[in-house]
Amino acid sequence: MYAFGICIDRHYLTPGLATIASLADSLSPRARKAAALRLLSFDLGPPQALLLAHLAKRAGFGSFALARRSPLRTARMATSDRPRDHHRLSVTAHIIRSPV
Repeated sequence: MYAFGICIDRHYLTPGLATIASLADSLSPRARKAAALRLLSFDLGPPQALLLAHLAKRAGFGSFALARRSPLRTARMATSDRPRDHHRLSVTAHIIRSPV
């Protein structure tokens, strides 16, 4: 089993729904059943959460969870310029525009 994590808020509900549908289309039915969908939000209400849960179930994902968290008062940007970290995270330096 593997999990897909998405951060979503009420302003990006429609793109979030499209992302979930696109993800479902890219996976075989067997892979969807073995996959978990995890969402993180700070402002989705119960109707939006229910909509997302129904879509995940209808799309055939094995499990669904939505966590609500308050935004932090301050955020620190963390960057890494070590090539090892980019490979471990499967992200190239070109994508994140960080010198390597």
